[in-house]
Amino acid sequence: MKPIRWPAVFVAAALVVLAPAAWAQQQAPRIGYVFPAGGRQGTTFQVTLGGQFLEGASEAYFSGTGVRAKVIEHFKPLTVAQASLLRDKMKELQEKKAAANRGGPGAATRPAWTAADEEMLVDIRKKLATFIPRNQVNPAIVETVTLEVTIGPEAELAPRDLRLKTPMGLTNPLVFCVGKLPEVSRKLAQVFREPRNGLGPKPPPPEPDMALTLPTVANGQIMPGVIDRYRFQARQGQHLVAAVSARGLMPYL
Repeated sequence: MKPIRWPAVFVAAALVVLAPAAWAQQQAPRIGYVFPAGGRQGTTFQVTLGGQFLEGASEAYFSGTGVRAKVIEHFKPLTVAQASLLRDKMKELQEKKAAANRGGPGAATRPAWTAADEEMLVDIRKKLATFIPRNQVNPAIVETVTLEVTIGPEAELAPRDLRLKTPMGLTNPLVFCVGKLPEVSRKLAQVFREPRNGLGPKPPPPEPDMALTLPTVANGQIMPGVIDRYRFQARQGQHLVAAVSARGLMPYL
C-alpha cells in the first residue's frame, strides 16, 4: 500500500489552523493560589488570587449559593523593558526639575517645571516601586487579582470551587472554604525564588508571632526558608486538635 502524500498547501493550512489553538492554550488564564482560601459566614473581606494571564478579570464565580464577590483590582508587575523605559523617563524628568530650580543667570531660558511634570514623576516612582526583578518572579503566580468577598450568614458550610472570568475564558478552579469559626490572616507572602548556591534573593525577615484565641482558623502562606509562629493559651492536660490544610487547598503542592 502506497503512503498517502498530503498536498503541501493542505499541510500548511492545517498548521495555520492549529497554531492559534495552541497559542490560546498557552495563554489560558490560571490561578495558582487563593489567600485567604475561605472565610466565615456573615463576613465581608478581601481575597487575593495569584496566577497568570488574568488581565481583564471581571467576575468571580463560586459553586453553590450564598457567596458573592466583586473584582477590586488586577495587578501585573512591570517587565524589564517597561522598567527600563520608566527609569529613562524618570531621569529625564529629574534633570528637567533640577534645571528649572537652578539659580543664577539664564532664568528666562530654563525649562518650566509644571504640576503635570511633578505628577508624572510621582506616578513613575510608584510604578517602579512595584517592579520585581526577574530572578524573584514566579511566572505562574506573578499577577494578582483582588476580590471583595461577601459570605452570607445562610451560606452552606462547605468547600466551594472558585474561578475567575477573563476575556480569555474561565480559570481553573481552586478551593474556597466557608466556615463558622473566627478567622485571622497573616500578610500576603512576598514573592521570591529560593536562593541557589548561596546566591539570589534572601527570604524576607520573619513576622512577629501571631496570638490566637481558640478556636480559630489561621490563614497563612509559607515560603522557602520562612517560619511562622503562633501563640495561644492552653491548660495542662487540655486536649487540642490542629487541622492543617495544604494539598486540600492546592492539590499540586
